[in-house]
Amino acid sequence: MNLAADRVIAERRLTFKDQSSNPKDVRVVLGGPTHSTDKEEYSCDVQIVGLGDAKVRRIFGVDSMQALQLALKFISEMLNRYRGSLTWLGNDDIGF
Repeated sequence: MNLAADRVIAERRLTFKDQSSNPKDVRVVLGGPTHSTDKEEYSCDVQIVGLGDAKVRRIFGVDSMQALQLALKFISEMLNRYRGSLTWLGNDDIGF
């Protein structure tokens, strides 16, 4: 399942390289904050395609800003597992 294109507010393409494989593309996709109608909370959907299961994950916050901040923090923590193997535009600093 992919994040719906109309919900995507940002995307970054990275390159994954390790010693045993050819470089492969990684897409980091972030959905915009949505308000829950039955709860006083917001959420952002996050998907990382090319590493692991590519499952869409929903990150919650008490307001739209917190949901966005926590989603970016989640992305950073997920990508940290691959530190040294990921590049963005040829650089080791992938921006998260």
